[in-house]
Amino acid sequence: DPTPWTSRILPHFRDTVRLGCRVAASAGRGQGGCLVTARLRPAGGRLDALRGWLVGPALETCREPGGAVGVHVLETVAETTRIRTAEGGLKGGELAPAEEPWPLIFLVECSDPETARAVVAGPLSSERLAAHGAGPGGLLRVHSLQITMDRD
Repeated sequence: DPTPWTSRILPHFRDTVRLGCRVAASAGRGQGGCLVTARLRPAGGRLDALRGWLVGPALETCREPGGAVGVHVLETVAETTRIRTAEGGLKGGELAPAEEPWPLIFLVECSDPETARAVVAGPLSSERLAAHGAGPGGLLRVHSLQITMDRD
């Protein structure tokens, strides 16, 4: 069950979903204050090509000097994603039963908004994603960390 704090805060979240994932690849040495999220669907028959590009060239390009502090490729686990939670109902962010989750998630942790914008315009541009197998229905977002809190 959600705590009272969670029940009060989650309805204010926007554009969120809960996806159960396994880590396919991860590189970097830190956590960034800006996070680029790419929820990706492959074009027909291009899942392996898209995955291969993400775990190889895309990951390396994004972590080059002056780039991201962390880059992660996640593969959605449908069975875990379909589990309904009370928290999901509070924020309205769980997928509807008829929806398929995005099979691949690409996360780029950046130190500043300028770096995040450069990642979106360069390595994760719609043209480059399409050239490497991404199809329609993907979502690309930039998020920023507002606050972190300790327990006490």
